[in-house]
Amino acid sequence: MVSFDTKSYSKKLLHLISWSHWFTFFNIIAAIALSSYYLFSDTAPATLLGQVYLVTTWVSHIGFLTFMSFVLILFPLTLILPHTKFIRTSGSIIFTLGLLLLVLDGFIYSRLGYHLNASSSAQIISLLSDIAKEFPLVYTISGALAIVILGFEFIVSNYAWKHLKQLQK
Repeated sequence: MVSFDTKSYSKKLLHLISWSHWFTFFNIIAAIALSSYYLFSDTAPATLLGQVYLVTTWVSHIGFLTFMSFVLILFPLTLILPHTKFIRTSGSIIFTLGLLLLVLDGFIYSRLGYHLNASSSAQIISLLSDIAKEFPLVYTISGALAIVILGFEFIVSNYAWKHLKQLQK
């Protein structure tokens, strides 16, 4: 015999998973837009084939990293705690942190020529402290950027939730 609670639970879970796919899709677009900073940090390849390769690997790499954050963090969280408000808020916070790390990594890459990593943490911290000394508003700008990205995440979360049926069509 099928319980009505199980049916509503599975419907709710499927709805949350569908929402999280669309939410992740919008975050992939945002991550690609924010990571375009990498393209302008170095010189472009000289050949057309090199430029096509650069753009293809850049888009696929950023898209894959963003999707993996969904697969490794948001999807299991949805299965464990399928509460709508909790998942939508957690997803927004998780992707905000991810996009902020992407911005920080792009900044570090443009200044030092390599990505965030543990072996160069002393150089990265030194660079960030030097910038903070020269430009004291860096913390204010960083906080404002975090609020803007979090606001974007909440807007995208709300939009995907309210327009899920239309997005699926």
